[in-house]
Amino acid sequence: MPAAKQLYEQLYEQIVRAPDDDAPRLGYADAIERRDPAHAEFIRLQIARFRDEAARGVRRGTPTPREAALRVQHGARWAHFIAPLARAHRPDAPFQGYEFERGFVALLRTEPNMVADMGDRLLAMAPIEHLELTREGPFIPALTAPCLGRLRTLTLNSLGLGDDDAIALAERGQLERCEWLDL
Repeated sequence: MPAAKQLYEQLYEQIVRAPDDDAPRLGYADAIERRDPAHAEFIRLQIARFRDEAARGVRRGTPTPREAALRVQHGARWAHFIAPLARAHRPDAPFQGYEFERGFVALLRTEPNMVADMGDRLLAMAPIEHLELTREGPFIPALTAPCLGRLRTLTLNSLGLGDDDAIALAERGQLERCEWLDL
């Protein structure tokens, strides 16, 4: 394996393992600068905006015009590996099943069976910290998947969970890192 490709993969693995750390993200941006200057710029722009928003106590603000343009032009390419697993949340949304945060896919909308079947492999594909489950089930295997322990937010509001589902989540859910749960 060429040294550059190995470096990209090592940095990406660090980003997935430590999604809160911007250092590997910025290192990745530096490493890909010549090969993919648009992605390097996007990573830096998003990190700068997220840092500014954090300093001002704002969460998930509006992307800058340049970020939005880069996302429209290149986002599908940057998310090509996760896009087949993503599901729409609204028919009129420009970006259906995933969103970027600090330069990488961080929010995934998908079916519960995708989480139940793939588990850690799914969340190892990108630094996913936000998961929104869509309507198709079964629910309990997804709601009790150990990989949910890596998430900061979990959105379940469109599922129509029943009592057994809610009990399973409460008793066996892996939400130790979760800051926001939307039922």
